[in-house]
Amino acid sequence: MNLKEAVKAAKATIIDLYSDEKIDEVGLEEIVFNEQRQSWRVTIGFLRPWMKTPAGPLSNLIKAGPPRWYKVVEISSVDGSLVSITDRGLATAA
Repeated sequence: MNLKEAVKAAKATIIDLYSDEKIDEVGLEEIVFNEQRQSWRVTIGFLRPWMKTPAGPLSNLIKAGPPRWYKVVEISSVDGSLVSITDRGLATAA
């Protein structure tokens, strides 16, 4: 499995798994090949439309939209199978 195939598979997996949430703005954030495990670790970011923007007295000053979610999808480069999906917190996303 090459890089483009891994990204396509990771996006399709996230879109399928979260289809009931009607996620939006699904996109590639980063990709890393793990030689030892022979797998692609593909970070996919997306929005959950039902999540609201921050509220409170300072919310008018903050021009932030809904939070972006990040999932790391690990795909085997040998057979294209899904190895894992893990959460990538906002703190480690930068």
